[in-house]
Amino acid sequence: MVGEKMDKNNPIGTGSFSMGRKSGSAIGNNSHAEGYDTTASGGNSHAEGVNTTASAYGSHAEGNGTTASGDQSHAEGFNTIAESSYQHVQGICNVIDSSNKYAHIVGNGKNIYNRSNANTLDWNGVPWFQGRPQFGGTAQDQGSQTVMANGDKEIILASSTAGSTKKFKLTIDDTGTLTASEITA
Repeated sequence: MVGEKMDKNNPIGTGSFSMGRKSGSAIGNNSHAEGYDTTASGGNSHAEGVNTTASAYGSHAEGNGTTASGDQSHAEGFNTIAESSYQHVQGICNVIDSSNKYAHIVGNGKNIYNRSNANTLDWNGVPWFQGRPQFGGTAQDQGSQTVMANGDKEIILASSTAGSTKKFKLTIDDTGTLTASEITA
């Protein structure tokens, strides 16, 4: 809108808009880039923050160093990459999924050379957790929660007795014997 001004009470504009876009980078049709060194080169894309890139159609990158390169993907946090279409990635330095296996990824990597995931959810609705998932209660680390162990070799359950704070580990052996032992530590 060169030479035109938007109404301050009802600012309506068409086309693309950028403030702080990376020097020399292209901006996609109807896209928005804001922050510092941001790139919104995909059509209808949005990049915000610092050194973020939204390069695919309808993609959204926000935070610092994030990249949304899959159509309608969303990357947020620090150095996260949503490379597959329709994917949502958040956190820090996730493992890149270029095969479109995961709908959702939570990264917990140390840096771009040591990427890892805390949690993923595949397109069939199957979750994976790096640590022990906890269920129930009203807050994480609350004593009344059920804790599932990695590898499905044991289940830790809180006592069903009202007011009890006891927890029990359930295991089963090759003969089908079920054992419940109180966790005291």
